[in-house]
Amino acid sequence: MLVSDGSGGVFAAWSDDRNGCQDIFAQRVNSSGTILWAANGAQVATGTLCQKGPSMAYDGAGGVFIAWGGDEGVAGQHLDGNGNPLWILNGVRPIVVGASAGLGAVAPTAPECVHGTRQPAGPLACLG
Repeated sequence: MLVSDGSGGVFAAWSDDRNGCQDIFAQRVNSSGTILWAANGAQVATGTLCQKGPSMAYDGAGGVFIAWGGDEGVAGQHLDGNGNPLWILNGVRPIVVGASAGLGAVAPTAPECVHGTRQPAGPLACLG
């Protein structure tokens, strides 16, 4: 998945199984095509259970919200423009919706808040 970084570049997020089960990784690429974060992507969520289906939204301040579904339910993370997590390690799990939950789109709605289209309606995370 790709989303604009507000400066002519993009954020990318994906899941892969390099650690044995699918985990979430992200990358930022500038307008010249230069990779800005770790060569294989910044780790967003890793663990013993699988995470997949990332969705993203630009935060309007140089960072990105990333949310995903997985074996532990829906979770989210806020990364700054350098790929550093702004929320707790492996993200916030405010809603548990069952195994391998899907997510839908995410969108920032207020500073430090992100909403998803998944039911039940309401914020995935509001912190700060």
